[in-house]
Amino acid sequence: MALHKRSASSRSNDFLAPRVQCFACYDTGIVSNSDGLVWNYVPDYDIDLNTGKRCGGLDLAIVCHCTAAYESQDYQTNVTRSGYRTSDAVKSVETNGYNQQLGILISKEHTREIHRARRMSWEISCRDMEAIRKNAAAGEKPALPAYIENVRAQLMDAKNLLPAV
Repeated sequence: MALHKRSASSRSNDFLAPRVQCFACYDTGIVSNSDGLVWNYVPDYDIDLNTGKRCGGLDLAIVCHCTAAYESQDYQTNVTRSGYRTSDAVKSVETNGYNQQLGILISKEHTREIHRARRMSWEISCRDMEAIRKNAAAGEKPALPAYIENVRAQLMDAKNLLPAV
C-alpha cells in the first residue's frame, strides 16, 4: 500500500514568499491595490466621485509592465495567454461598437517601486515569521510583530460584528 501523505518530519517549517517574478502583479499582469501602494502613485484610484470614499473596482485595472502582461505562445505558436498589452499600448476590445481598453497604465518606474516595496515587505515578513517559528519550536512564547497584532485586532472586531448563533 502506497502512502500519499507526507510525514510530519518531511514537512518544511519555512515561511516563504510567493515564487513569482513580479511582486507588483504577482505574475497576473494586473497590479492590485490590496495594500494601498497604488494610491501613492494614482491618488484618485478607485474613489467614488459622489461619496469621496475608496471603493474597489470603480476604475479600470492597472496593467503591469512585466512579461505576464503580454501575450504568451507555446512552441507551436499557439496562444497560451492573451495578455493585456501590446508592444506599445494596452489592448482594447470592441464592445457595442466602441473600443474599450482592458486597463490603464502607470509608469514603469512606479510599477518597479511597487514591486520593490512588496518584495521588501515579504522579506521582512519571512524573517519575522522564521524567528517566531524558531522561538515557538524552542518552547518560548514569542511576541508577535505589530502588523500581526493589528490584523488580529481587526479580525476580532469583525468577529464581534457577526450575529451570535
